[in-house]
Amino acid sequence: MKPARFYADLAAQRSGARLRTPTGLNRRSVVETGPSVVREYAQAAERYFGAEQGRAWVEQVTRMFPRMARLAVTPNWVAILDFEHRFPSAIEQAMSSRAESVGDR
Repeated sequence: MKPARFYADLAAQRSGARLRTPTGLNRRSVVETGPSVVREYAQAAERYFGAEQGRAWVEQVTRMFPRMARLAVTPNWVAILDFEHRFPSAIEQAMSSRAESVGDR
């Protein structure tokens, strides 16, 4: 898809539109378009390239793409995995087997 078409499609969507991810889960989305590079992109560029080269990269990107869109996706649910007190069953079984084999030596 060409960038101009992609941004037009994003801009046409309303906040709260539902996205279907490749895993088949629906997510709530918000699309914001702006006249310049979004803050998070500039921060990421500086983290990745270093301060001076990151700013130079953002300037170059700004000349090539005068508008940028931010697509924020919020999941419908969140799970917390507590690996300090509870492990997924496959890991727990592997740890148990390993402990038994070490104990047999």
